[in-house]
Amino acid sequence: MESGQYFKVRGYVQLMKFSHLINRVDVSHISIILLLAIFALISCSTHHESEPKETILARVGDKTISVNEFIRRAEFTIRPAYCNLDFGHDKMIILNSLIAEKLVAIEAGDTNKFITNDTVQARIRGIKEQAMRKWQYKQEGLDKVSLDSAQLKEAFASAGRKYNIGYITFPDSASATKMKAEILANNRSFGEVSNAVMGLDTIPTRQIEFSFFEPISVLDSLYLKPRRKGTVVGPLNINGTQTLLRVDGWTNTPALSTIQQERRWNKVTEAYTKLMAKEHYNDYVYKVMQGKAIEFHPDAFYQVAEILAPIYDADNQKRRQQRLMRSLFKDNVELSRAQDTQGHLKSLYQRPLFTVDGNTWTVRDFAEALIAHPLVFRQTEIDKNHFAHDLKFAIIDLVEDHYLTEEAYKQGLDKVNVVQRHAGMWEDHLNFNYYRTQLLRKLGVDTLSNLEKTDYPMVIEKYLNEYVNSLQAKYSDTIEVNVDAFNEINLTKIDMIVLERNVPYPQVVPPFPLVTTDHRLDYGRRMAHEGHVRSAATSNNKQARLNNPGGESGADGGI
Repeated sequence: MESGQYFKVRGYVQLMKFSHLINRVDVSHISIILLLAIFALISCSTHHESEPKETILARVGDKTISVNEFIRRAEFTIRPAYCNLDFGHDKMIILNSLIAEKLVAIEAGDTNKFITNDTVQARIRGIKEQAMRKWQYKQEGLDKVSLDSAQLKEAFASAGRKYNIGYITFPDSASATKMKAEILANNRSFGEVSNAVMGLDTIPTRQIEFSFFEPISVLDSLYLKPRRKGTVVGPLNINGTQTLLRVDGWTNTPALSTIQQERRWNKVTEAYTKLMAKEHYNDYVYKVMQGKAIEFHPDAFYQVAEILAPIYDADNQKRRQQRLMRSLFKDNVELSRAQDTQGHLKSLYQRPLFTVDGNTWTVRDFAEALIAHPLVFRQTEIDKNHFAHDLKFAIIDLVEDHYLTEEAYKQGLDKVNVVQRHAGMWEDHLNFNYYRTQLLRKLGVDTLSNLEKTDYPMVIEKYLNEYVNSLQAKYSDTIEVNVDAFNEINLTKIDMIVLERNVPYPQVVPPFPLVTTDHRLDYGRRMAHEGHVRSAATSNNKQARLNNPGGESGADGGI
C-alpha cells in the first residue's frame, strides 16, 4: 500500500487555500477577483465575536436579506445593464430583484422535486459546510492573532524594499545548516553549494517584496531588520523544504506622502495578520489530523485515476473554467457532473479506495462525497501524465476537510448566523432559478437561449415584471424594508466577478437574479424599529407611481 502521512510542514502548502490573497485579472471589460476562501464570509465580522451582528435590510415572510448580503449580491457578480450603475433607481431594481428572488422561492416551496433532489441537497450542504470551515478559520486563526506593534514598525521601515535574492533548497535542516556554516567560513561559495546540492550551473534567483504571498519566515528574515548585500539568511522552512537565501541587492520605494504611509502601514498590518492567522490555523489543523494517515489501495486507486483523468486533464480544466464563466452569465448550475462521475465509477463501487484513521472508504463512499465536496486540485492545470499524483493530494485535501467539518459541527458552527444565511441564500437562488425556468417554459420561452442573450430585458419586460408585480401584491403584508439602512448603501459601478480559489464552490455569491426591471419600491412597509410603518400599497397606487416615478432615492419609492 502507498501511504500519505499528515505532517505539520505539509500544512503550509495546503492551507494556502485559507489565506486572504486577492488577485485581479481582466477578462474583456470585466474584472475578476479571485479570493482565497475566507474574505467574503467574514469581512464584516467583529474580532472575537461568536457571530457577527447583522443589519437586516429586508424581511420577506420568514426570509431575510442583510445589508452585507445586498452589497455582495450587487458587487460580487455581474449586474445586468439595466441596473449596473450607482444611481438610486439602480439600487431600487437590485433590491426589488433580491426580494423577488425570495418571493419566487417561496412560491416554489420547499417540497418540489428539484429542491428535494438528493444531489441538490448535497450541494447545498456542501456550500454550508464550506462556510462552516471559513468560520472555523476565523475562530481558530484570525481571532488568535496578536500583533506586536514594535515588530510592525520595524517591518514598516523596510517594507518598501524589493529584494533580489539567490536561493538553495535542501531536503532537511541539518544539511542546510551545515552548508551555511561552510559558506560563512568561506570554505565554499554560495554558487559551489548550489551546484553540489541542486546540480545547477547558475544560482536560481527571484525577487521578493513585502506581501502576504510570502511565508512569514521570509518576511521576518528580510524585513524585521535591514539586510546587507551578500548576507546569507536561513535556513528557512518554505513549503516543506529548508531554504538558504542570499541577498544580492534591492531597490527601495519610500512612502513619502501621508496617504502612501497609511497604505504601507495597512499593508504591513494586513500581511502579518493573515500570515499569523494562517499559522494558528495550521496548528489547529495539525492537531485535528495528528495521527491520521491515509493509505491508498493501489489497484482501486489507479483504476479510479484512469477513469477520472480524462475528466480532469488540462483541456477539461480550461473547459470547466469556461463553463464557470458562462454560468455567471447564464444563471444556471451544473449539477450533473457529480452524477456523471458516479456513473463512471459505479463498476468499482464496492472496492476499497483508501483507509484513514481506521476507516475504509470504498469507491462508492468517495463518489458520494464528491457530490457535496467536488475535488479541488492544487494545480490550476493538470498534466494527465501526473494525474494520479495530483489526485492523491486532492483526496487528501477532501479527507482533511471531512475531519475539519466534523469538528465544525461539534463546535456548532452550522448554527452561526452568517453560515445559515450563506446556505439559505444559495438554496433560495437555486429554488428561484428552477421555478423561474419552469414558469418561462410554460409560457414557451427557451430560457437557455433568451435569458443569456441581449434580449433578456425583453423576456423580463414581457413575461416576468407582471408576475413579480403580482407576487409583490400577494405577499405585501409580509414584506418589510429597512429604508434608512437602504438609503445609506453606496455601490460601485465596476463590473466584477468574485471567486474563491482552492475551494469546492468558488462562486462567492449566486448570479444576479434576472427577474424584474421594476425600480419602484411601492409595496410592503417600513420595518417597525424605524418608527415609521405604513400600510402596503395597493396595485392601483403602484400603477400610478410607475406612471409617475418621482425621485431616485429609496425613500421616494412609496414605502
